[in-house]
Amino acid sequence: MLFVYSAVNGEGEDIVHFVLFGANEKTSDAFSDESIRFDNVVPEVFENWYLLCSALLDMGTRQASGSDDVLDAMIDELDDDVPF
Repeated sequence: MLFVYSAVNGEGEDIVHFVLFGANEKTSDAFSDESIRFDNVVPEVFENWYLLCSALLDMGTRQASGSDDVLDAMIDELDDDVPF
């Protein structure tokens, strides 16, 4: 299981935390966007790792709340009248 949440670091900056739980429901790994390092490269489409992680958190929140399904249903309904 994955738990993702936003927080504020010691300098007052927004950060995104990731906590991975194993089958025994114990924490198997935990990290934040501040600790992600990949050959000193930032994601191609995003300016930094925080923006990428924040976008992932937003996507997960929309999916968990069901709003993605509602938007898809609205588009399907409107697609008959207005092509997207």
